[in-house]
Amino acid sequence: RCPARQATTAARRRDGGDEGCVAAVIEPPCVAAPPRAAADARGRRRGRVGDLEPVAQQQHGSAVQPAEPAHAPGFGSSDRFVFQAKYACTVCLDMHAAQLAIADPSRETCEYFGACAHINLSVASCAALCTDEEVEQSMPRAEMVSPTLNLRVAKGLGTKPYGLMRVSIVTSAMDDERPTLDGNPFDYSQRFRYRWTHKALHTSLISVAPGERRIVDISGARVEIGLPAGGAGVAGVVIADPCVAYGSIVALVGCTYGVRFELARRLPALLDAFVGSNVTDVSWWAVLGDNLYDRTGEVTETFFNALSVGTKSKPLMTVMGNHDYWALGTPQVATRWDQFGNGFMQWYAQDTMAAERLRPGDPDPPFDFSVDPDGGRTPSMPFGGKITAAANSFWYNQMGNVGLIGFSGANEHDEVVPYLYQACAAMHDMRPEVRVVLLVGHWDVHNLGCEAEMDVPDLYELVASIPGCNEFANRGALKFFMGHTHCNVPHPHGHVNTGFMVAGQGMEGCGNFGIPVVDTTLERLRVYYFPIVVDPEEPTSMSEERYRSVLDCVSRKGW
Repeated sequence: RCPARQATTAARRRDGGDEGCVAAVIEPPCVAAPPRAAADARGRRRGRVGDLEPVAQQQHGSAVQPAEPAHAPGFGSSDRFVFQAKYACTVCLDMHAAQLAIADPSRETCEYFGACAHINLSVASCAALCTDEEVEQSMPRAEMVSPTLNLRVAKGLGTKPYGLMRVSIVTSAMDDERPTLDGNPFDYSQRFRYRWTHKALHTSLISVAPGERRIVDISGARVEIGLPAGGAGVAGVVIADPCVAYGSIVALVGCTYGVRFELARRLPALLDAFVGSNVTDVSWWAVLGDNLYDRTGEVTETFFNALSVGTKSKPLMTVMGNHDYWALGTPQVATRWDQFGNGFMQWYAQDTMAAERLRPGDPDPPFDFSVDPDGGRTPSMPFGGKITAAANSFWYNQMGNVGLIGFSGANEHDEVVPYLYQACAAMHDMRPEVRVVLLVGHWDVHNLGCEAEMDVPDLYELVASIPGCNEFANRGALKFFMGHTHCNVPHPHGHVNTGFMVAGQGMEGCGNFGIPVVDTTLERLRVYYFPIVVDPEEPTSMSEERYRSVLDCVSRKGW
């Protein structure tokens, strides 16, 4: 029988002994003894990393751990799309648009969505289905969100010198004047291709001295960009599946907790406090797919306008999820109006394998545009489409003493494996500075557009065996983070002290919400969790009290 576990309390001391945010150390839950082989494998991955010792995740406060999540809600455990009322707006709009495209009154396009019993051509207007009074009331008003510099900073690909960073801004494609970086044109300045073409991307690779901060001038705005020294301990905020319920077609009717938990107000404020404030020591942040559930770019722009330049000036790591390809979350009901990853890759401007050969001053696009999402499509073919090339969604890099590998589960296994071998070889070469490797992706299970063996837990097992990464796995220094199932839980699917699910950010699911922080400072590897909502049925006053407490503490003293 398992011995009782007892939580202890640890305090972070800042400012000469001033007490900072208090976090409870939660030990791993009791589990039945696994078979010997499985226990041995898990034991190898829970060991020490030289003197960098993995410890249990830590939690601010005393939230109850939610039960182990099931499959992503809404579709069951397969790719078969099952119509639900929350998708009525998207289905209605696409059904009517597709009907016009095929121009065949004898064939009702509602069949494609399995929705004819609910929505068909007898529904003349989608207005009633696309209006939600509760959502409308939660949307930020114009006076609440004032546009700031639409900045993105990404770490340079691991094939490049450590000090290279990709700096990008997004503007309206209608702007006549092109922005400048330190008085010069950006390396690449072009209108978005294929999707979100009302926007334009301007991006350059720049050098930042490790351990220092560089001030750059972007069209007259001074921006400070920092990079921790190679091998230095760092902290990063990692979330997935953020849903703030304004603008997006899917979020408008499916973002249950985004509305109830007031994420349009709370999430930008928390990110600014944890990532962007003057007192924080967070060096990077990550969003692991289903980024704002956005088909058109409208909700993404609104959300980023609500973030401070301080937050946007920190390196952002991100990967694509199923809703970043298909609005309804699965290729089974893809339509020509989906973005297929194209809007995402240009908005977030990661330095991926597609940009491997680029160096500062190179004017070539940092993307592989070889896959046209509408290639071979005729006007009468509204359904289906092609996702962006795999090179646009795979990256690896180093941040301080952390190596990161990011990928998309929508790409085929055989396409990604050569990239993994390259990334793992690089992780080996980055020693001794890199002490721990994080594998980050979206899908936690094989469904909804995820290719075979491409969910994060499955791919982790492969990565743990690849030369270069296996040495980290054997010392307990290879971890994974993921989203998809909408919960914030440690040890998902039995991966004790190895995996973390961070997708409790507004979509339906477990109904929790909070901020996870990965910390490799002080020669330790720790994952902290700051809960804001523990139980979706708890009074709003309870979550508001936690929110105010965490926001005040982090804003004054850092996380």
